[in-house]
Amino acid sequence: MPTSQTSALAVVAIVKDLLHALHLPGAETLGALVEKEIEERNKATFEILLQELQSARDEGVTFEENDVHDFVQMVLRLYDAVSKGTARRNLRLMSQVITGLKRHRLFEFNNFQRWTNVLETLTRDENLVLGTAYRLKNAGVQDVWSALKEALVPEPFKTNVELEAVCAALARTGLVLPASAWDGMVYVFNDGVVQLGALADLENA
Repeated sequence: MPTSQTSALAVVAIVKDLLHALHLPGAETLGALVEKEIEERNKATFEILLQELQSARDEGVTFEENDVHDFVQMVLRLYDAVSKGTARRNLRLMSQVITGLKRHRLFEFNNFQRWTNVLETLTRDENLVLGTAYRLKNAGVQDVWSALKEALVPEPFKTNVELEAVCAALARTGLVLPASAWDGMVYVFNDGVVQLGALADLENA
């Protein structure tokens, strides 16, 4: 896996070449701004992770010497997500998964990779739906789909169709499954939503 620094340098070089090829005025200045933006994203991600680690430490969560190998892989995977332009809210959730796995004695890179692949591409609406579904399931609600429609329609989703479109997109994560019902399609949220919500703060994402 390439490091985020290598990816960032490659992106900066490509952008500068493109700007020069287009003979745009101020290409060097624009290239420098791109480089600064990437550096700031990397710094912000480091600060997010540091905040989550400090919060976990305050709760009594401690990392040990035998955690180093998995931790390094997790950090590299996190910065790979940065280089792909992952939203900051998703990067925070991914950072929370690192500490959450340690808190629940599941600290292995494969476990982190599983949830990272889910979190990396979530849109704001998808975060909202998963967070609401987690809250409902955690409260013991049986018919999550009906409760979800009551909670999210007509605000922030104007219609059930809009909500259904988001749920259909979430099917790619494996956390949401479409099912046929007498009155049309329904969406079932499996226990993976609860597992993920136990590791990261889905409700406030």
